[in-house]
Amino acid sequence: MNCQSHQLLGRLLRTTHGSRRRFGVPSRTPVLCLGLYLASGLLFGSLFAAVPVLKIDVGTIPLQPNLAGQPVTLDLKNEEPGTVQVQGFAFRVEVVEAGSTPAITGVELVDGTPWQGVSLWFPPVYSSQEPHYWDVQLAANPSTGAHAEFAPSSLTQAALLTFDTTGLSSGSWELRLTDHILYPGDTAYSPYDPGSTIPEDEWPVVAVNGQIVIVPEPADTSLILALIAAGWCVVGRRAARRRHD
Repeated sequence: MNCQSHQLLGRLLRTTHGSRRRFGVPSRTPVLCLGLYLASGLLFGSLFAAVPVLKIDVGTIPLQPNLAGQPVTLDLKNEEPGTVQVQGFAFRVEVVEAGSTPAITGVELVDGTPWQGVSLWFPPVYSSQEPHYWDVQLAANPSTGAHAEFAPSSLTQAALLTFDTTGLSSGSWELRLTDHILYPGDTAYSPYDPGSTIPEDEWPVVAVNGQIVIVPEPADTSLILALIAAGWCVVGRRAARRRHD
């Protein structure tokens, strides 16, 4: 069981312990407590195991050198066989600093995503817009039953990021959606609950952190290949002359 299930279990056992005399239970009942512990563990374990799995795999993202306004799309995969209904989404992304790094200059969570057209309880809230860390949150309006839907076994756009590599010609950096180095919180979502008036607790998105890499421009690559080819030609001519002599 995870920490939340242990906390719930702890409250259950404390409540049972405090009221057991009222029900005529002897003051020392280790077998009963053990039975409650195991039964509660099975109950809460089954509840937490039923949480839908939503996954974002960052992978390796290529960026051009010394260029602003580079869009990058991150997709979210619903690994469940059924539709997953979501009421809230918190997107937290960090470029792990290692000297000069590409800057995040924009995060879009609505246009082009399942949130487009959904009645929002509040528009995207930008809790942080630092060059290396953005924390953006939104939620559907619970009073109208609004929510976003992710189709079974689907891959849909979760976020559109914009990067700026001005002043950078090469390098690679970690891009994290979870396990942030300098900032709290992970990318997470709130499942839709028709009976709730506010979004429920956050559940972490299964995120596979990745990296961003600045790659040479095609012209630079062509120049490098041309220089290599010219070098081999010179070497070949010299070798031919030696054989001829």
